[in-house]
Amino acid sequence: MGQATISVRNRGLSTGVAILNGEQHELEISLTLRDTEGQQLGETIGYLLEAGSRRALLLGLLFPEVFGEGFAGELVVGTEGGSFAAVALEFGDQPGQLTPLPVTRVEKD
Repeated sequence: MGQATISVRNRGLSTGVAILNGEQHELEISLTLRDTEGQQLGETIGYLLEAGSRRALLLGLLFPEVFGEGFAGELVVGTEGGSFAAVALEFGDQPGQLTPLPVTRVEKD
């Protein structure tokens, strides 16, 4: 199983994640939001990524009921039977409000 964990905080900026399927077959990607205690918040969201495809997602749109102002926790991105690449960014509506977020290494089975 491939997995990436991204520490996220809602500080009034938008937080997004982009995922790339570099495999030659489709992957089912799961996204789970957890609080600082590791407890799952909301439902796990699943996406099917075709071979070589990518998807960019905003956490405020994926988890609107829990990813409010002041949220702190982590986003876990996972899949079975393959590997993927992920990048996460925080960005605002003013020039210069853009920063990458650390993403743990994603390993192939």
